[in-house]
Amino acid sequence: MLTNEHEDAQFYLLKLSWFECLIKTKAEQSNCIILLITWDCWRRPLVAISLANYSKLPISEPKTIVQTKETNAFIKMFRIYCVIFHTFTGFFIAGLLLPLVSKPKKKHLIKWWCKKLLGSFNIKIIITGDIPRADLTHAMIISNHISWADIHVLNSVLPLRFIAKSDIRHWPIFGFFASRVDTLFVDRAKKQDALKVIDITTACLQAGDRLCLFPEGTTTDGTCVLTFKSSLIEAAIRANTAIYPVAIRYPLLDDSPNTAMAYAGETTLMQAMGQALTIKKPVVAVHFFAPIMPKDQDRRALATLTREIIVQHLNL
Repeated sequence: MLTNEHEDAQFYLLKLSWFECLIKTKAEQSNCIILLITWDCWRRPLVAISLANYSKLPISEPKTIVQTKETNAFIKMFRIYCVIFHTFTGFFIAGLLLPLVSKPKKKHLIKWWCKKLLGSFNIKIIITGDIPRADLTHAMIISNHISWADIHVLNSVLPLRFIAKSDIRHWPIFGFFASRVDTLFVDRAKKQDALKVIDITTACLQAGDRLCLFPEGTTTDGTCVLTFKSSLIEAAIRANTAIYPVAIRYPLLDDSPNTAMAYAGETTLMQAMGQALTIKKPVVAVHFFAPIMPKDQDRRALATLTREIIVQHLNL
């Protein structure tokens, strides 16, 4: 018949076997064993003796840990609730507050709203490089374009005035917000409209605005960077304002592109947002490069240069 001490010894063997299944490496398993024995076995010498041979037992190889990529149903519903609530907050801010407040207050509200929106999707932002100062003026930001979230990511770091294709004006929800934050809409199908926008963009840069341009003219899935269209870069040359290249990517754990975050191809806006809600921990990495002065440079050469800088950083 087993004594209480022998029963305790068997119990501890079972306990240690259980911990062995939870701990990933042999080194961690050994540390766990030492901690358990130190914690309790000083009161039970027989237990300590019975466990003395445990270190001789074979320890199983580390088990493969599968990373959960999708959120569970409860978290997804909670995120949807947060997004809906924050969207209504955005309507209040865009419709009532933005037309009334000063320009600095307006930028602060835009930055706050975009940061909270990304938080509702649990999107983590990693910012690196030569981050422009908060009081930056007379500047053009040039970036690659992957997701609907790109605009909000950049605005959460540095509130900008965007140059966007006219289709965005008709996007549900975001089209309304875009018009309220003085977005410059361009109809690329109309050459006269594009020439007019160059004049308007030049005047805005000369007045001190910081504008953002996605010169690819569309989005990709993050595995490539399309050729940069150079027409609107002409405005930065005319205004002699600095150009800040920015590289955006949505990496997975292995650093490969997270194409599920892309808003490209036949994917609709609502589908792209729905995909983002299902990703457990989406990450966006934003890298700011040193400014380029465009004086006496050709717009096509500048478009090629900024694209090469971004492509090289993204290793594409």
